Amino acid sequence: MRALGIDFGLKRVGLALSDPEMIIASPFKTIEWDDYDSLIREISELIAEKEVGTVVIGKPLHLSGQISEMAEKAANLGHDLLEQNPTIKIIEMDERLTSKEAERALQTAGVKTGHNKAAVDAIAASLILQTYLD
Repeated sequence: MRALGIDFGLKRVGLALSDPEMIIASPFKTIEWDDYDSLIREISELIAEKEVGTVVIGKPLHLSGQISEMAEKAANLGHDLLEQNPTIKIIEMDERLTSKEAERALQTAGVKTGHNKAAVDAIAASLILQTYLD
């Protein structure tokens, strides 16, 4: 079984996958979406295709630790994915600052982040997932 990491956004969703031994997280892809039901279907298809048993969703809390509106939306995504895939396990992880860490990693590698938002989202998802795996 694999684990799937999700960095949820209102325009894009970054995804990361673990290896089958659930040791290493790797950026997988980014989904640009405007239809929520289609997003749920696409992620559910990926869960089945990649034999995902655990889904780790980033929960963007405020720096104070308070639940943000996006954290509520991410929790709703987890609930809806579980409804469509009742055998998976949903884990919510604090993801404060993962997008900033992902941007720094790309900048260190010499990649401009302004035109690579999709890469930032997929890397952020891998940071969320790796935190869980560790």
